[in-house]
Amino acid sequence: MSSAPISHALREAAPTLAGWLRDTTQAGLRSSADRSAPWRGLGAGLAGGFAGVVAMTILQTGLGRAQRALARARGGEAASGGQDDAESATALAAERMSRPIVRRPLNRRERRIGGSLVHLGFGTAMGGLYGLAAEEVPATTAGRGAAFGAALMVAADEILVPALHLAPGPRRTPLRRHASALAAHLVYGLVVDAVRVRVRARI
Repeated sequence: MSSAPISHALREAAPTLAGWLRDTTQAGLRSSADRSAPWRGLGAGLAGGFAGVVAMTILQTGLGRAQRALARARGGEAASGGQDDAESATALAAERMSRPIVRRPLNRRERRIGGSLVHLGFGTAMGGLYGLAAEEVPATTAGRGAAFGAALMVAADEILVPALHLAPGPRRTPLRRHASALAAHLVYGLVVDAVRVRVRARI
């Protein structure tokens, strides 16, 4: 039997076989990328969380200074800044966490540094969780992160922090502090999402 028909058939089938192999490989790569998407979302969210804390801190510091300046201009005592509650809560958290390690009270400088690290760590971690959630539940990003920021403010500042006795309860907190905290968390959420989207598009 001549091998010519077989060779001809192989030449005819070669492009089809090559196309099938190419499509199968690409599908496998896409599937692998899809499986790694949550981890990419986590990484993008962590970057967003870090940036969000920085933006939030800048805003809170500015609000605090403005409130103190306004109080002095009115001839009264300087009002507590928008960041005071957050600083005292995170500083107290740092104090509690460090107690088993350093076995002594933290001094003022150590409390300030520890509080900043707690705030940065918590905000960055929450950004990571937001990035994970955004991969699985797109509705999480409602309002481009604003809804996330507002929800985090309620869960952390209004519920968790008072429950841990790190700050007074919501009813004992002046309305202006609720307002400044909400504004800061909205900015945090918006920045988290904006950075997450940019980073996620590159990884």
